[in-house]
Amino acid sequence: MRLSQISANQVLPQTSNGRVSLGASLFATENSSSWLSQNGEFAFGFRKLRNQDDLFFLLCIWYVNGDKPAEARSNVVLTPEIGLALTTPLGEELWKSESVDESVANGVMSDEGNFVLEGSNSNKLWESFKNPTDTILPSQVLDMGQVLSSHQSQTNYSKGRFQFRLREDGNVVLNTVNLPSNYANEPYYATNISGESSTQ
Repeated sequence: MRLSQISANQVLPQTSNGRVSLGASLFATENSSSWLSQNGEFAFGFRKLRNQDDLFFLLCIWYVNGDKPAEARSNVVLTPEIGLALTTPLGEELWKSESVDESVANGVMSDEGNFVLEGSNSNKLWESFKNPTDTILPSQVLDMGQVLSSHQSQTNYSKGRFQFRLREDGNVVLNTVNLPSNYANEPYYATNISGESSTQ
């Protein structure tokens, strides 16, 4: 997730106390609106990629789809069946939140920077904290098996060659990846919780 300064006049009136109504949507434009947390410190929306001839955007807090940036006028919408769905102006699907077991009642942009899809009983159906990309926030917990990836450059947010992983054996490891595959090489650093050498 990437963070950025957002002014209050960029917020659509479809949010209240961090809650996002079903049917609410955002468009990828130069001055696109965002969905803010109640305290105004975090936002969910589109961010224009810098130093690009064409207009391409990331859907982020600030980050979700670095490998497939959204072109101008792409649209993200909150629906009860899917949750969040990001499509191009021609309707091609770029990204969607994971399948949910029940209908989504609303979205919430929390004060901690976590975007949550809630069911009718305010139960969490999906959350951005469980889908980390290249950044972890102070109140975010990295679960066993989760991975943070570097991005390729300051202007290219596709997954880069380096990973920070919390393995199932409890070790935190740093490793490289054989791009364009997702094959993770042997770690060049590990915390040695399970008695392995700290450098491999």
